[in-house]
Amino acid sequence: MNTQHRDRSRYSKLRREALYESRKCVRCRQDNPRYPKKKCEPCAKLEYERAKASGRKLKILEQGKCLACETPHDGVTQICRKCSDRYSRAAKKSHRKKVFNGLCRMDGCVAKQKPGAKTCQYHADLNRQKDSEDKASAFNSYGGKCVKCGYSDFDALCIDHVFDDGKLERRKIGKGADMYRHLKKLGYPQDRYQLLCFSCNMVKEKRKRAEHAKAGPSVQCARRLRQQVIEEYGGKCTQCSEEDSERLCIDHVNNDGAIQRRKIKGGFYWWLKKHGFPKDRYQLLCFNCNQKKMIKKIKESLC
Repeated sequence: MNTQHRDRSRYSKLRREALYESRKCVRCRQDNPRYPKKKCEPCAKLEYERAKASGRKLKILEQGKCLACETPHDGVTQICRKCSDRYSRAAKKSHRKKVFNGLCRMDGCVAKQKPGAKTCQYHADLNRQKDSEDKASAFNSYGGKCVKCGYSDFDALCIDHVFDDGKLERRKIGKGADMYRHLKKLGYPQDRYQLLCFSCNMVKEKRKRAEHAKAGPSVQCARRLRQQVIEEYGGKCTQCSEEDSERLCIDHVNNDGAIQRRKIKGGFYWWLKKHGFPKDRYQLLCFNCNQKKMIKKIKESLC
């Protein structure tokens, strides 16, 4: 059994144990009058009928036929490609219908959706726990700390593409939890990926852009302006006292940066200078502390 199947089996086992402890059927997730038995009476009868039909299924498979239409096929899978496509279309249609009706999109679940999500609260918590486990597994596989500075707080770490091809790869496989599952599937290759903190990752990106930028008067003026802004706000991170200007950024104290950036015309540093460097709504943070602040805000909103 490979790592992916072992993790999936462990995930299913934890889900069944949680349902059993809450006195619910481990199959349909409804209240179980037959407790301490694990399944309610309808599910138990259904499992018995399926066990009786399994003998017939084995005979069909031994003859090299499709389980759905019983026509001969290559025998590599249990159903032929035509039936597989038909079931796939039916499953997608069923998921869309459940989401439209406000129900959880997971198979076999009839609970209402969590506000702002496509799954119920139970499955949302399970998926979040699974994503956290995948993230921790990926970070531990790459050393558990930044390869540049040794920073080890998981909230401020990220997977970096050594050859700077992350943008192309994210278009194909997605980002976040999809990226961690992709790394697990590949076996956590060490030659193409590394673990960096957000500060080191931003420094790497800035230096890469500086190599291709033309060192004209406008670029030099922008750099002087940025340095002036950093000095006006103390020249170091208000949380960890980081003084490297490449690792510092302006943070919106009230978390309204996205709204303000839509309104401001021109550069943000020019706006700060024009308004006299206001200290009540802005502060200086390093990229690591800024990322940890954002993660903390997200966790508080989920509670």
